[in-house]
Amino acid sequence: MAAELHVIVAEDQQLNEEQVISRVRGWLNIPLFRSDRILTALRRCYQTFQGFPLPEAIEFRLKLRRLQREKWRLYELYARGHQEYRRLDADDEEIKQLNYEERYNVGIVDEQIYQIHFQRITAQAERLSISIPDHQQSREHWEVAP
Repeated sequence: MAAELHVIVAEDQQLNEEQVISRVRGWLNIPLFRSDRILTALRRCYQTFQGFPLPEAIEFRLKLRRLQREKWRLYELYARGHQEYRRLDADDEEIKQLNYEERYNVGIVDEQIYQIHFQRITAQAERLSISIPDHQQSREHWEVAP
């Protein structure tokens, strides 16, 4: 009797699981929940909005954030390199070369950060009709705010 009861309970549980699975499959086949349609709609939205220009402040922040992440990635990369050189007891010439590469690559990113700041400041100055000194010829004409 107990064995028959266990068989009946097991069959009932299996039947319930199959019903739940069929319901879930039914829900997933509803057009609103189909992942391929959702992804297609998201892809179309992305393509549509990609053509729109971003507001200047948002575009500046995104570029700045990307460059800061790149700079942080370089610092992490060279920190691992320094640890590896210390572990291997590298000579001074190799360490100097690694330091030079780090300064060079971080300097490139710093220059790009400076450039986007400069572009933003000049764009703001142009909107406010403020005269802009030539950037390349006379850096001393630019005043730094305290």
